[in-house]
Amino acid sequence: MICFDNINGCVKSVPNCQSLNKLSRCANRAQRFNQFGTLGNKSSGSNNMIYEFEGKRPTIDPSAYISDSAVVIGDVTIGARCYIGSGAVIRADERPIWIGDESAVEDLCVIHVGGPEAKTDGCHIGKRVTIGHGAMVHGNYIRDGANIGMGAIVSLFADIGEYTVVAEGTVVKKHQTIPPRVVVGGAPAKILRELEEKDIYAWERSKQTYIDLAARCKAPGGLERID
Repeated sequence: MICFDNINGCVKSVPNCQSLNKLSRCANRAQRFNQFGTLGNKSSGSNNMIYEFEGKRPTIDPSAYISDSAVVIGDVTIGARCYIGSGAVIRADERPIWIGDESAVEDLCVIHVGGPEAKTDGCHIGKRVTIGHGAMVHGNYIRDGANIGMGAIVSLFADIGEYTVVAEGTVVKKHQTIPPRVVVGGAPAKILRELEEKDIYAWERSKQTYIDLAARCKAPGGLERID
Protein backbone atom coordinates (compact mmCIF):
# COMPACT_ATOMS: atom_id res chain seq x y z
CA MET A 1 0.00 0.00 0.00
CA ILE A 2 1.09 3.61 -0.56
CA CYS A 3 0.41 6.88 1.21
CA PHE A 4 0.43 10.50 0.10
CA ASP A 5 3.03 12.93 1.43
CA ASN A 6 1.12 16.22 1.78
CA ILE A 7 4.27 18.26 2.30
CA ASN A 8 6.41 16.99 -0.57
CA GLY A 9 3.59 16.12 -2.94
CA CYS A 10 4.71 12.54 -3.55
CA VAL A 11 3.70 8.98 -2.79
CA LYS A 12 5.46 7.10 0.01
CA SER A 13 5.46 3.53 1.24
CA VAL A 14 3.51 2.41 4.28
CA PRO A 15 6.40 2.35 6.79
CA ASN A 16 6.62 6.16 6.67
CA CYS A 17 3.11 6.46 8.16
CA GLN A 18 3.16 6.70 11.94
CA SER A 19 -0.29 5.40 12.86
CA LEU A 20 -3.28 3.51 11.52
CA ASN A 21 -5.33 6.69 11.47
CA LYS A 22 -2.71 8.50 9.48
CA LEU A 23 -2.36 5.47 7.23
CA SER A 24 -6.06 5.60 6.46
CA ARG A 25 -5.88 9.31 5.66
CA CYS A 26 -2.86 8.72 3.45
CA ALA A 27 -4.60 5.95 1.54
CA ASN A 28 -7.56 8.20 0.87
CA ARG A 29 -5.28 10.95 -0.35
CA ALA A 30 -3.40 8.53 -2.57
CA GLN A 31 -6.70 7.47 -4.14
CA ARG A 32 -7.66 11.10 -4.77
CA PHE A 33 -4.18 11.74 -6.13
CA ASN A 34 -4.80 9.16 -8.82
CA GLN A 35 -7.95 11.05 -9.86
CA PHE A 36 -6.83 14.65 -9.71
CA GLY A 37 -3.03 14.89 -9.44
CA THR A 38 -1.17 16.64 -6.62
CA LEU A 39 -3.43 17.52 -3.69
CA GLY A 40 -3.50 20.43 -1.31
CA ASN A 41 -3.06 24.16 -1.52
CA LYS A 42 -0.03 24.14 -3.79
CA SER A 43 -2.03 23.41 -6.94
CA SER A 44 -5.41 24.23 -8.36
CA GLY A 45 -7.98 21.88 -9.78
CA SER A 46 -6.64 19.12 -7.60
CA ASN A 47 -8.16 18.99 -4.15
CA ASN A 48 -10.72 16.50 -2.95
CA MET A 49 -13.69 18.89 -3.28
CA ILE A 50 -13.45 19.30 -7.05
CA TYR A 51 -15.83 17.11 -9.00
CA GLU A 52 -16.57 16.03 -12.55
CA PHE A 53 -20.30 15.94 -13.36
CA GLU A 54 -21.71 13.97 -16.30
CA GLY A 55 -18.40 14.06 -18.12
CA LYS A 56 -17.75 17.77 -17.55
CA ARG A 57 -14.96 18.71 -15.19
CA PRO A 58 -13.64 22.06 -13.94
CA THR A 59 -10.87 23.82 -15.85
CA ILE A 60 -8.70 25.71 -13.36
CA ASP A 61 -5.63 27.79 -14.14
CA PRO A 62 -2.58 26.49 -12.26
CA SER A 63 -1.99 29.90 -10.67
CA ALA A 64 -5.45 30.01 -9.05
CA TYR A 65 -5.80 29.20 -5.36
CA ILE A 66 -8.72 26.93 -4.39
CA SER A 67 -9.35 26.33 -0.69
CA ASP A 68 -9.45 22.69 0.38
CA SER A 69 -12.97 23.27 1.72
CA ALA A 70 -14.31 24.95 -1.44
CA VAL A 71 -16.57 22.84 -3.66
CA VAL A 72 -16.23 23.16 -7.44
CA ILE A 73 -18.57 21.03 -9.57
CA GLY A 74 -18.89 20.44 -13.28
CA ASP A 75 -18.49 22.88 -16.15
CA VAL A 76 -16.55 25.59 -14.28
CA THR A 77 -13.70 27.65 -15.70
CA ILE A 78 -11.49 29.54 -13.23
CA GLY A 79 -8.92 31.97 -14.59
CA ALA A 80 -5.41 32.94 -13.62
CA ARG A 81 -4.53 34.21 -10.13
CA CYS A 82 -8.07 33.78 -8.80
CA TYR A 83 -8.79 33.26 -5.11
CA ILE A 84 -11.58 30.83 -4.11
CA GLY A 85 -12.12 30.97 -0.35
CA SER A 86 -13.09 28.49 2.33
CA GLY A 87 -16.57 27.00 2.07
CA ALA A 88 -17.33 28.54 -1.32
CA VAL A 89 -19.58 26.48 -3.61
CA ILE A 90 -19.33 26.88 -7.38
CA ARG A 91 -21.84 24.45 -8.89
CA ALA A 92 -22.13 24.15 -12.67
CA ASP A 93 -24.23 21.02 -12.93
CA GLU A 94 -26.80 22.65 -15.24
CA ARG A 95 -25.08 25.55 -16.99
CA PRO A 96 -21.42 26.66 -17.31
CA ILE A 97 -19.79 29.14 -14.95
CA TRP A 98 -16.83 31.26 -16.05
CA ILE A 99 -14.69 33.19 -13.57
CA GLY A 100 -12.22 35.63 -15.13
CA ASP A 101 -8.60 36.24 -14.23
CA GLU A 102 -7.70 37.79 -10.86
CA SER A 103 -11.19 37.48 -9.40
CA ALA A 104 -11.95 36.62 -5.78
CA VAL A 105 -14.79 34.42 -4.58
CA GLU A 106 -14.59 34.84 -0.84
CA ASP A 107 -15.57 32.47 1.97
CA LEU A 108 -19.03 30.83 1.96
CA CYS A 109 -20.16 32.26 -1.39
CA VAL A 110 -22.56 30.26 -3.58
CA ILE A 111 -22.49 30.49 -7.37
CA HIS A 112 -25.02 28.46 -9.35
CA VAL A 113 -27.06 28.67 -12.55
CA GLY A 114 -30.53 27.23 -13.09
CA GLY A 115 -31.58 24.29 -15.25
CA PRO A 116 -32.87 24.07 -18.83
CA GLU A 117 -35.99 26.08 -17.99
CA ALA A 118 -33.76 29.03 -17.09
CA LYS A 119 -32.89 29.57 -20.79
CA THR A 120 -29.47 31.04 -20.04
CA ASP A 121 -26.07 30.13 -21.41
CA GLY A 122 -24.46 30.30 -17.98
CA CYS A 123 -22.92 32.65 -15.44
CA HIS A 124 -20.24 35.00 -16.72
CA ILE A 125 -18.03 36.53 -14.03
CA GLY A 126 -15.48 38.94 -15.47
CA LYS A 127 -11.89 39.79 -14.63
CA ARG A 128 -10.91 41.35 -11.29
CA VAL A 129 -14.36 40.79 -9.81
CA THR A 130 -14.79 40.57 -6.03
CA ILE A 131 -17.64 38.47 -4.59
CA GLY A 132 -17.78 39.13 -0.85
CA HIS A 133 -18.24 36.66 2.00
CA GLY A 134 -21.54 34.82 1.96
CA ALA A 135 -22.89 36.31 -1.28
CA MET A 136 -25.20 34.27 -3.54
CA VAL A 137 -24.89 34.61 -7.32
CA HIS A 138 -27.30 33.23 -9.93
CA GLY A 139 -26.98 36.11 -12.38
CA ASN A 140 -25.94 35.97 -16.01
CA TYR A 141 -23.26 38.65 -15.98
CA ILE A 142 -21.00 40.22 -13.38
CA ARG A 143 -18.76 42.35 -15.53
CA ASP A 144 -15.09 43.28 -15.18
CA GLY A 145 -14.11 45.02 -11.97
CA ALA A 146 -17.53 44.69 -10.30
CA ASN A 147 -17.85 44.22 -6.54
CA ILE A 148 -20.56 42.12 -4.89
CA GLY A 149 -20.83 42.93 -1.19
CA MET A 150 -21.03 40.48 1.70
CA GLY A 151 -24.37 38.68 1.92
CA ALA A 152 -25.71 40.18 -1.30
CA ILE A 153 -27.98 38.22 -3.65
CA VAL A 154 -27.69 38.47 -7.43
CA SER A 155 -30.69 36.72 -8.96
CA LEU A 156 -31.15 34.85 -12.22
CA PHE A 157 -30.67 36.86 -15.46
CA ALA A 158 -29.26 39.87 -13.57
CA ASP A 159 -26.53 41.91 -15.25
CA ILE A 160 -24.05 43.88 -13.11
CA GLY A 161 -22.09 46.58 -14.95
CA GLU A 162 -18.34 47.17 -14.97
CA TYR A 163 -16.87 48.42 -11.68
CA THR A 164 -20.32 48.63 -10.09
CA VAL A 165 -20.53 48.10 -6.33
CA VAL A 166 -23.43 46.04 -4.97
CA ALA A 167 -23.58 46.94 -1.29
CA GLU A 168 -23.70 44.40 1.53
CA GLY A 169 -27.05 42.62 1.84
CA THR A 170 -28.44 44.03 -1.41
CA VAL A 171 -30.94 42.00 -3.44
CA VAL A 172 -30.57 42.35 -7.20
CA LYS A 173 -33.84 40.99 -8.58
CA LYS A 174 -34.42 38.59 -11.45
CA HIS A 175 -33.79 40.24 -14.85
CA GLN A 176 -32.51 43.44 -13.20
CA THR A 177 -29.77 45.27 -15.10
CA ILE A 178 -27.42 47.51 -13.11
CA PRO A 179 -25.41 50.07 -15.13
CA PRO A 180 -21.62 50.42 -14.84
CA ARG A 181 -19.79 52.53 -12.26
CA VAL A 182 -22.58 52.98 -9.71
CA VAL A 183 -23.23 51.94 -6.12
CA VAL A 184 -26.51 50.09 -5.53
CA GLY A 185 -28.18 49.02 -2.30
CA GLY A 186 -31.47 47.86 -0.83
CA ALA A 187 -34.03 45.21 -1.69
CA PRO A 188 -34.64 45.50 -4.54
CA ALA A 189 -31.40 47.17 -5.55
CA LYS A 190 -31.54 50.89 -6.29
CA ILE A 191 -28.83 53.24 -7.47
CA LEU A 192 -27.43 55.21 -4.53
CA ARG A 193 -24.76 57.20 -6.35
CA GLU A 194 -22.21 57.13 -9.14
CA LEU A 195 -18.69 55.91 -8.50
CA GLU A 196 -15.83 58.37 -8.51
CA GLU A 197 -12.34 57.61 -9.73
CA LYS A 198 -11.08 57.57 -6.14
CA ASP A 199 -13.61 54.81 -5.36
CA ILE A 200 -12.38 52.68 -8.23
CA TYR A 201 -8.77 53.24 -7.16
CA ALA A 202 -9.58 52.11 -3.61
CA TRP A 203 -11.33 48.98 -4.87
CA GLU A 204 -8.43 48.15 -7.16
CA ARG A 205 -6.10 48.17 -4.16
CA SER A 206 -8.46 45.83 -2.32
CA LYS A 207 -8.58 43.47 -5.30
CA GLN A 208 -4.80 43.33 -5.42
CA THR A 209 -4.83 42.10 -1.82
CA TYR A 210 -6.64 38.92 -2.86
CA ILE A 211 -4.52 38.44 -5.97
CA ASP A 212 -1.46 38.59 -3.74
CA LEU A 213 -3.11 36.32 -1.16
CA ALA A 214 -3.69 33.63 -3.80
CA ALA A 215 0.03 33.67 -4.59
CA ARG A 216 0.98 33.64 -0.91
CA CYS A 217 -1.25 30.64 -0.19
CA LYS A 218 0.38 28.64 -2.98
CA ALA A 219 3.98 29.69 -2.30
CA PRO A 220 6.44 27.45 -0.40
CA GLY A 221 5.98 28.14 3.30
CA GLY A 222 2.56 29.67 2.66
CA LEU A 223 -0.67 27.91 3.61
CA GLU A 224 -0.13 24.33 4.80
CA ARG A 225 -2.63 21.79 6.10
CA ILE A 226 -1.92 20.52 9.62
CA ASP A 227 -3.05 16.89 9.99
